[in-house]
Amino acid sequence: MVYKRKTSRGSYGVDKLQEVLNKVRAGEISKKKAELLYGVPKRTISCHLKGKVQKVDSLGRFACNLAPEFEAALVSHALLQQQEVLNELHSTPAVPVTILVKRKRSDVLLR
Repeated sequence: MVYKRKTSRGSYGVDKLQEVLNKVRAGEISKKKAELLYGVPKRTISCHLKGKVQKVDSLGRFACNLAPEFEAALVSHALLQQQEVLNELHSTPAVPVTILVKRKRSDVLLR
């Protein structure tokens, strides 16, 4: 199953936001027109212009705590471990597993 985004919130990107902010500051377009042309909400533009937003370089409030090199190394290690587990599963013969399920009064053996 592939993830499909259900909303367009924040889809304008940081570059487009910077462009809109520059045009609104310069007086080239209004906030409402910027919202219609670029898809950036006027409330977002107002918050950025008033200085209520600390960071303009990323959208959202969550930031990555890992260094990019460490994150890349971690991803490659996880993929390697996954491949080793899958190889191990495919190389061992299937063994029937017996599971004992507790019922109210009697034990039932499942195969």
